[in-house]
Amino acid sequence: MQTLLENFHFIRGYWLFALIPAFFLLRFLFSKGAMGHTDQWSKHIDAHLLRHLTITNGEQATAKFGYKSLFFISALIIVGLAGPTWQQSKQPAYNAKAPVVAVLSLAQSMNADDIAPTRLKRAVHKLQDILGSNPGAEKALVIYSDIPFIAAPLTNDDKVIEQMLPELSTNLMPVLGDRLDLAIDQASALLARTDTKSGQIILLTDSAGELPKASAEAAKNAQSLGYSVSAIAIGTQTGAALQTANGQLITDNSGQKIQSKLALTQIEAVVNAGAGKLALLAADDSDLNQLMAISNSDSLAAMFTDATLKAQALNSDDWVDMGYWLLIIPVLLSSLLFRKGLVFAFVFMLSSWSMQPQTLQAATDAQNQPNDGVSSKQVAQSTQWQDLWQTPDQQGAQAFANSDYQQAAQAFESKPWNGAALYRQGDFSKAADVYGALDPTIEGYNLANAIAKAGNLAAALQSYDAYLKQHPTHENARFNRDLVVKLLKEQKEKAKQERQQDKAQQEKQQQENQQNSKSDDQQSASSDNKDQSAD
Repeated sequence: MQTLLENFHFIRGYWLFALIPAFFLLRFLFSKGAMGHTDQWSKHIDAHLLRHLTITNGEQATAKFGYKSLFFISALIIVGLAGPTWQQSKQPAYNAKAPVVAVLSLAQSMNADDIAPTRLKRAVHKLQDILGSNPGAEKALVIYSDIPFIAAPLTNDDKVIEQMLPELSTNLMPVLGDRLDLAIDQASALLARTDTKSGQIILLTDSAGELPKASAEAAKNAQSLGYSVSAIAIGTQTGAALQTANGQLITDNSGQKIQSKLALTQIEAVVNAGAGKLALLAADDSDLNQLMAISNSDSLAAMFTDATLKAQALNSDDWVDMGYWLLIIPVLLSSLLFRKGLVFAFVFMLSSWSMQPQTLQAATDAQNQPNDGVSSKQVAQSTQWQDLWQTPDQQGAQAFANSDYQQAAQAFESKPWNGAALYRQGDFSKAADVYGALDPTIEGYNLANAIAKAGNLAAALQSYDAYLKQHPTHENARFNRDLVVKLLKEQKEKAKQERQQDKAQQEKQQQENQQNSKSDDQQSASSDNKDQSAD
């Protein structure tokens, strides 16, 4: 007890001065509200009405108690803000680890099996090694194909990223693409939001993207901010057939397999621009040892050879803020601030009702099976509950991963992802409208795909041509463009055949009509001859 009293103090003692204005403010409110002051209202309200608006003596006593409770609760909150403490704990004073952002390609080429079982699965295994090789450092994960997506922000908890690894697939990216430049910019933006002046971006990819020069420029910009860009090249220069995540081969117009080869030279150019290091994927940790070189901050920690000196240098004593314990009493007494407890009871009832597991489960079932008789009210309750914990884009990403594209389209605020969800849902016309409102230099390929799927091949051909002017090396766009040309040609030939068939059918019908008319004339003549003979 004596030690507790000796160590007791306030971390932010200046908050105690707030007790003075709080006291006078509540006293003013008490004098104006709890005591009634009916004489002031009598000048404006008739006496026979005023008696119905004034509180009784018993109600005055309740009001007085409420104001006293309000002052007591306010005092507890202010004391809690002042930070009462009497206990110390060891806190890390310096983190020698620079943050790491892993950038993983989910382009279709990552399904190649020139490295068993596939490039993507080996990349995911290597990502697991990255998480375990640098304990204590903040890490983040960015995935990309046509656009980047932050799968996990910077965090010290490696399990947050580990839980995502089994679900990583090229199916998460509905539109074909390989925009490494945008992914590097996204990783740089993640690091820029922190106070760190250094960081490392590690690329797990088999190419430098659709725009290698833009990727190198993005790496150069990241390096100018203090973030090195390294890469683990995944694949072989011999390559393998391009295929989907389901193992279906992707062919060109002639039906030939498309070979996907490791673009090592282009990746090296990106790494050189980012002042990083390049390593080929290895079964052991030799590739990581090349990238995870000892930084200046690690060297600083290595200077402390004695374990005791290390502990003293990298840890400091910090006072534990005990003010949060004082929140328990205000929460318990907050109901006394409401007259007759109606407001508190109402809020408590709503919060309890919204958190019932069966309601949440029913609403979740309604999202998955909207036609099974579950009311839209339950769905709205679940959505409101999710809004407390997830942003609309996070809710959309979760629904997208669960193949609930209708819910994903409703949730996404991100226009590119909203268009992707509509595309996967099969609502190609709406997807085209969404993509049409975006930058055509970025989303022109997706726009052309949506228009083509909607059946407007002529407009799709124009969109492909416009996009290829900006991106002449985009193989998928050129492949789809040629396919649309082929389909248009087939449509014209089919229409021509249908016109010829219609013409032949009309001529045949005319011949039949002439023959029928001639036969009728002959029958009529024969009938006349019979009549004359009978006469």
